[in-house]
Amino acid sequence: MAMLFDQLSPVNFAQLGFAAKRATLNGMEIVLSYVGAGIETQQMKTLGICDVSAFSRVGVKGIKAAEWLISKGFNVPTAINTWTTDSLNGLILRLGKNEFLIESIRPTLIQVDEVSRLEGLYEVARYDAAFILSGVQLQKALSEICALDLNERAFGADAVIMTSVAGVSVTMIRQTLNDEEVYRLWCDGSYGNYMWSTLTEIAAESGGGVVGLDSHFYKV
Repeated sequence: MAMLFDQLSPVNFAQLGFAAKRATLNGMEIVLSYVGAGIETQQMKTLGICDVSAFSRVGVKGIKAAEWLISKGFNVPTAINTWTTDSLNGLILRLGKNEFLIESIRPTLIQVDEVSRLEGLYEVARYDAAFILSGVQLQKALSEICALDLNERAFGADAVIMTSVAGVSVTMIRQTLNDEEVYRLWCDGSYGNYMWSTLTEIAAESGGGVVGLDSHFYKV
């Protein structure tokens, strides 16, 4: 029986040529593995590109946003353009004085209907293509297409960076995931197929390649 999904990944078209082990997450088709754990582990450590667009994602904005998120138990970043994480809610990015992005592998605890009812608070629709970039060749490979030097000076431990990659505006953070340093990248979903194709081509040229969610999250 064919699998039915509420929505397709923003990079679905670019992924059609890949043989893959697929599943569903938050109503979206995901790839758990492309070519097997051994090869993907090596690709991840060299230069791996992983699609995480299926993660649950919601934006909250308004003069009451920080206060409301704190009241709901979120670990809210105190400074603009910084991020935090907690075990329940995943990543919380502060994109401005009164704007936040919350992302989790599971559905977030935000009740959108409650947001819409409160004065000074509203939801920001998020239709991002989102990726995890990893590996020792990453900074070198991206140096020609990223407007910002991906070094420690640019990326503080909790910095949220707005830059461009391959001519596309992106949001990026650097994160330690399973004891490995990775970069998280978000862009408008309409650029998803282009960004995926560009990044995977660069990865292949550097001896890396695509990796499924199992490489970073084991069994999601």
